Amino acid sequence: MRKINAVTLAAVGVALSAGTASAVSSSGSFTIVKQFKGGSGGYANPIPGPFFSQLTPPDVNGAVGINSQNGNQELVSEFINGYYGVYTTNGIPINQETMGVFWANALGSKTFNKVFGASGSYFATDPRIVYDPSSHRWFASTLGLNAGLTSDNFLLAVSNTSNPGGNWSGFAIPANPALTSAADFDTLAVNGGNVYLNGDMFQNIGSGVGGVTGIDLVAIPKAQLTAATPTDNGYRIFTN
Repeated sequence: MRKINAVTLAAVGVALSAGTASAVSSSGSFTIVKQFKGGSGGYANPIPGPFFSQLTPPDVNGAVGINSQNGNQELVSEFINGYYGVYTTNGIPINQETMGVFWANALGSKTFNKVFGASGSYFATDPRIVYDPSSHRWFASTLGLNAGLTSDNFLLAVSNTSNPGGNWSGFAIPANPALTSAADFDTLAVNGGNVYLNGDMFQNIGSGVGGVTGIDLVAIPKAQLTAATPTDNGYRIFTN
């Protein structure tokens, strides 16, 4: 929700010396061998197409990984506000759907398949997606907020296979079960043992007052999420 416009950086090297940053420098050269147009976002319409509503900022996120079910095919996934797409590295779409449809399928619920600001509705925002080469799975997350911006969930999904265009298993994890604050600007990370969700906690993100009360870190064992029957049992750390 509180966002900085995304900027793509390429071929930039930063040298660090004696604990201080030197001037930005670059070396070598690179050639763009392929580029293609991605999605444009949208909530309400389940049919992919150029008529998706534009959402600003899009909070661009993407990942590249291997679909081992299809001859180790390299795929590109794109997760932006309102849109989820999977492409070949040549830009051929394999799967395209709205963010609402993605979460409806992953969660088995249409709770978050709504338009921002609709009366009494919940919506998803702040998308993240990563590919984990050790488990050959894809992990995606957003925040799931109510229309009043007074309570929210971490929405977490894991692909059931190495194919990001296939089925996903999703979970809605309350950002603060006590409902005394709500999360903003969620982040997602994966290592050898766990999947991590993190958010800045605000007293009242809807009114814009109250300020940051701390952070919320949720860690879920990766083995549980990638099991035949995925579960989201983990542990949580609050700081303030």
